Amino acid sequence: MTDASLSPAVLESSGRTPPVPWPVIEACGLPEIGPRLSGLSVRIDPMLERSFVLADATVILRPDNAATVTGAALVLREAIELTATGNVHTGWAERILAHATAVCFGATGLTARGEPAALAAFSPVSERATEILGLADNLDAPGTARAIAAHIAQFLHERDKSSEPCPDNEITRAARALPLAAPTDVLLASGGDSRQTIDWRSGLNSYGIPPSPTPWTCLLGSCTASSPTPRAFEAATTLRQQLIEAALADRLGPVADAHAAVMRHTLLAALGVTADVEVVFTPSGTDAELVALLIALGTGEPVHSIVVGQHEIGSGGLQAAAGRHFCDRLPSGRAGHAGEPIAGLDENQVVTSVVDLRDEHGAMLAPDALEAAIEQAMASHAGQHRTLVHVVEGSKTGIRLPRADTVRRWRQRYGDRLDVVVDAAQMRVDQHTAVEHLSDGNIVIVTGSKFFGGPPFSGAVIIPAELVSRLARGRRLPAGLAEYLTRADVPTALTDLHATARSGLNVGLLLRWEAALAEMRSFHNVSPEIRDEVLRLLASGLRAILERTPWVTLVESPYTQIPAPDRRGLDDLPTIFTFLVVKPDGGPLTMDEARVAHRLLAQDLHDRVPADDSVLGRTFQLGQPVRIYRHDDEWIGGLRIAIGAPTVSEVVFDHTRGRVWTERIERILADSTDALHKLGLIVRHLDLDPGVYCGCGSCR
Repeated sequence: MTDASLSPAVLESSGRTPPVPWPVIEACGLPEIGPRLSGLSVRIDPMLERSFVLADATVILRPDNAATVTGAALVLREAIELTATGNVHTGWAERILAHATAVCFGATGLTARGEPAALAAFSPVSERATEILGLADNLDAPGTARAIAAHIAQFLHERDKSSEPCPDNEITRAARALPLAAPTDVLLASGGDSRQTIDWRSGLNSYGIPPSPTPWTCLLGSCTASSPTPRAFEAATTLRQQLIEAALADRLGPVADAHAAVMRHTLLAALGVTADVEVVFTPSGTDAELVALLIALGTGEPVHSIVVGQHEIGSGGLQAAAGRHFCDRLPSGRAGHAGEPIAGLDENQVVTSVVDLRDEHGAMLAPDALEAAIEQAMASHAGQHRTLVHVVEGSKTGIRLPRADTVRRWRQRYGDRLDVVVDAAQMRVDQHTAVEHLSDGNIVIVTGSKFFGGPPFSGAVIIPAELVSRLARGRRLPAGLAEYLTRADVPTALTDLHATARSGLNVGLLLRWEAALAEMRSFHNVSPEIRDEVLRLLASGLRAILERTPWVTLVESPYTQIPAPDRRGLDDLPTIFTFLVVKPDGGPLTMDEARVAHRLLAQDLHDRVPADDSVLGRTFQLGQPVRIYRHDDEWIGGLRIAIGAPTVSEVVFDHTRGRVWTERIERILADSTDALHKLGLIVRHLDLDPGVYCGCGSCR
């Protein structure tokens, strides 16, 4: 517990410092500091010679380190890191890592405070913060890591007036673990593409999502991405500490490989899969498309990749399905060029076709019409190419097409000339559905960051046993795959893919999956009957709220209806509700306007909207807008409210939300009502022109 309340008494008795250390008290209240101070007390001692001292469970600060919030927070963050293992008697390597973590925290989480001088005064190593942060994406830079570790050791020797300099072997130990020294939230945003790059001035990625828990925000956007729950974040933090300890012991590789194997087993158990399959972890569901394409190319024939619903899958899905980069920053940390083929892939071996899920008016195509369009596309290249068909098992708006029976008929017709990849990235599928797809020989793409609410982004490809040999034939695969996959991501049974992947591990991806699996375990700790009942009440309640809100219009499909009570589960119950927002002039929000409204919902607007309404101070994460139809050369965008697994866990397990579970459901539905009410105020009172609103969170 943070005992900052006792600090004034200590300070008053000394007569040598300001009467109240408000910067320390404020630093203790920061979300990045306060929750980590559990079990610790904080004191001020004007007689202290060192920067700070850990005495049992007390952090003692010198007054000059309490002059600014940033200065106090940096010292506290270093002290917290030293106690992470529960042992305050740490060695040199642990001291080096703790200081590096504080420096990284100052360069990221404290950026918005605008006190760079305090960071510079804290440590001269702050000038190398960018280098330390870059190590997470480049584990093969031992020279850089060692030089930085030696720099920190020299500074600590001088700062703490150590009797002896740091031994070389301790610098070596620290250098091995230095890529893991960044705080958990920073590592969670590493090892991916530009979509998850954090702008530390706002603390958000390009989706408007922070990489750390925001329990003050109502999370209703699991169809896009969610900030991690405290449960998920704690799981990632625990794994980070385990990896640090492994690196210090020079066992990072074996420990990471063993943990990845456990994670694969846990994921398959969550999906109810007991068949002989292999799992490849990917930095996102979009990257997973590259693995599916490689499997199809594994026969040596050119491939015709048919993408279904390009506007209703991942934003880069079409490019990835063609074997092309879809972002300018690659998961390896290196630069790429969106639209270019990955290195080593013969672009003449892949052609793509697109079949949309909606017509020009935004209505969902009838299943027969959609499947007929896919069949026409299949026939267009059937003679020269093998076919890779994408099945959408839950699009951005909840659509599931083409149908399983139709796909089975195609298999009978085309035989081994047809491969099928199921995009189940939303993870809104019942266990039996995932099992059936794999039993049919379909490749299945899943994520931990949609329905299950893990931090963005985390993907995986589940490969049926009969297709495994295509990635284990002694072939040379495109070298560019190494920009996306590490060897820890790929099981050794996939020998060709494992050999092509870059050495080491993707720390950020491991932490993101660990966080997601914590949510999966929580969700599956609830009995199926209770889960289905909670989902049903939430779904029916959300639909009723949307129907009675005059400034929104539901985007209907067969997948938005509430089924009969005996049909529940994720396959039948809608958990994504897409809606158009009506402006005062009667027209719907365009895609650009919807993006602005989506960002504004996540901000405190009490001083920006001329209305006396407490809901303006609340913050909400909704699903990002999705393109519905074109009107006057502009896309109309639909916003989305989604139910995720953490919501079900909240209803069942979080007693702070109500005495009984029905009260908790009512609280969640009331939150949804508030989100729509705030949306109405935004549309009526704020300019949604993206040229006026830059998205930084502070412009007016």
